[in-house]
Amino acid sequence: MDVMRFYFLLLAIVATASVDAVAGDGGVIGKPQVPIRLQFGAEGPVAVGSEMTITLTVTPLVQPESVTVVAVLPEGMRLVNGETVWTGTLAKEESHTVTMTVRPEPVNPSIPQIEVKGKATLTLPNGAQVSRLAVLTLDLNPTKPKSRLRERPGPGGQSILEIPLPSDPMVK
Repeated sequence: MDVMRFYFLLLAIVATASVDAVAGDGGVIGKPQVPIRLQFGAEGPVAVGSEMTITLTVTPLVQPESVTVVAVLPEGMRLVNGETVWTGTLAKEESHTVTMTVRPEPVNPSIPQIEVKGKATLTLPNGAQVSRLAVLTLDLNPTKPKSRLRERPGPGGQSILEIPLPSDPMVK
């Protein structure tokens, strides 16, 4: 009798897992999503020698024990004011924004774009950690007109915020 109960329990778990793996439209759900919203923002001129403000906003979609946000500035990007690392506690759906004033400096004129990378890590109540990455691509070529920011999904669930080049068909 105990073997039969175990068998039915096992069937119930497999059936539940199968139902959870199917999307509402009948399609199969892909990789599990990291329960963190991480978004870049940029304000000010994107030009060598000019100061601009970059923000990195984290929002946990589950209740974490703690949250750490790190922004990694590339070579040629000087931090003028603000912070690049923050650790603290947030409630589910509560946001925190890391704000920094930066100034791009000339490094190599043949490289017109630089990337600012961001990472948010949640420590969950069970001690597990989950992270999400985001990338902000900045076009430093002063001969090209300024473009608007565009966000697109990247590998591993990260968000990529770009400034498209004028030749990009998405720019109108």
